[in-house]
Amino acid sequence: AYDATSNGNDGTIYGATWSTDVPSEINPAINVTSPNGGEEWELGSTNEITWTSSYVSGNVKIELYQNGSAYQIIEGSTDNDGSYSWTIPPSYEEGNDYSVKISSVSTASVYDNSDGNFTLTAGSGIIWHVNGTTGSNDTGDGSEENPLATIQVALTIAGEYDYVLVAAGTYNESISWPATNGIKLFGSSEEDCIIGPSSGWGNSVILFDEELGGTIDNTTLISGFTITGGYGVSESSGSISVSKGGGIYCYNASPTLTNVTISGNGSFGGFQYYSLGGGMYLSENSNPTLTNVTISGNNASFGGGIYMTGSSP
Repeated sequence: AYDATSNGNDGTIYGATWSTDVPSEINPAINVTSPNGGEEWELGSTNEITWTSSYVSGNVKIELYQNGSAYQIIEGSTDNDGSYSWTIPPSYEEGNDYSVKISSVSTASVYDNSDGNFTLTAGSGIIWHVNGTTGSNDTGDGSEENPLATIQVALTIAGEYDYVLVAAGTYNESISWPATNGIKLFGSSEEDCIIGPSSGWGNSVILFDEELGGTIDNTTLISGFTITGGYGVSESSGSISVSKGGGIYCYNASPTLTNVTISGNGSFGGFQYYSLGGGMYLSENSNPTLTNVTISGNNASFGGGIYMTGSSP
């Protein structure tokens, strides 16, 4: 609106005022809030890395530093949403000189480090090593120098809250989880640690079955794998057959999954046959915790990704 009573540029329109000063330059910033010094985190545990940011567009990169030097890339590019759930590999070194650096992916000069060091401590469990290329189930003892050959054998041997570390490779196994709670199964990464079934028809890749009796809770962990090629547990009722849980089958079991890809599992079904939960089948109060989990490209008559009954991830 134009105020005909004004003198043209005196800064007043109907009582409103404004400033002609040019605002100072807006600087993007990142501020690490945790870990920020003094924390003590256990190897193999899952913790939240948190930060705040202003005027930072796009994703951020998270790095782990030890004694002031780059140690590992935790995540090369993740959403700038202020929080990242980090499952710490148990193979990392213990130490009280760790810090975290978070930087803008698009502008590396925009970053922040932890104000002080935090500590990584060893867990209480035993570490079992698996290597499909160099390991042996006959002569291996599960040490890093003399690993086991298969994931199933390592899980069967492992005790409560033990760690199973799996080297890169493709493992053709149909894994039946033992009745031991709290085992933490770590693969090298989703990109190079693949689990597929030992045979196709009638098998889930990972099975938490009814016989476990509800003993598996969210302290049981699976991290760093691609799970693929499973058809599911096969059941029959008269002339009708059904397969359930191509990738993972859970009956009253609630494990935690982080950094896992579940793809290429299940089937479409056919005459007198149908399938439930190509990626995952969850039943009888199965409530798994899923963090950084990708479920895609799976097939089923019902629930190509996840089929749930009385359950909720």
